[in-house]
Amino acid sequence: MYDEIYKSWLKIKSKHDDSEVNKVRIKILEYLNQLQNTLNSKSGILRKICELKIANLKLIIDSLEEYSNNKIVTAAATSIEKEEAEIKPQGVEREGIEKERSEPKYLIIRLLQSIPAIVGSDLENYGPFNAEDIVTLPVKNAHALIKRNAAVEINWGGRNENG
Repeated sequence: MYDEIYKSWLKIKSKHDDSEVNKVRIKILEYLNQLQNTLNSKSGILRKICELKIANLKLIIDSLEEYSNNKIVTAAATSIEKEEAEIKPQGVEREGIEKERSEPKYLIIRLLQSIPAIVGSDLENYGPFNAEDIVTLPVKNAHALIKRNAAVEINWGGRNENG
C-alpha cells in the first residue's frame, strides 16, 4: 500500500492533478492507523521499517497540505487580480492620473469687478471679493469669471501655480 500512496503522491506533484488529493489523504490516514497498530507487535528491522514508513507518510501529508495551501493562495490571488482588473482598467486609471497631474487645480486671478461670495467647484466657500483683489480659485470658477470678463489670469514670472 505504501508504494501505491507514494506513486499517487508523485502523480499529484508532477501533473498537478487535484482530483486525487483527498483520496490519497484518506489512504494515508488508513495506512497510518494500520502501521501504528502493527508497530507495537514488530521488533528489530521490521519495527524500524514501520517507523520510517510512518515518518515518510507524515512528510507526504505535509507536502499535500502545502500543495493544497499553495493552490488556494494562487487561486485567491488570481481572483483578486481579476476583480481589480474588472474594477479599474489600468489604461484608464493611468490616463486619469496623468491628466490630474498635468492640469492645474487652481488659478491665480485678478478680479476686475466686485464678486459676491461663491461656492467653488471644490465645494469650498470663496469671497466676497472686491475689484482688483488677487485671489486663487478652482480652475473652473476662475475660467468662468475670465470668460465673463470679470477677471484676468495672473502669471507670476511667466508661471502660474501649475507651472
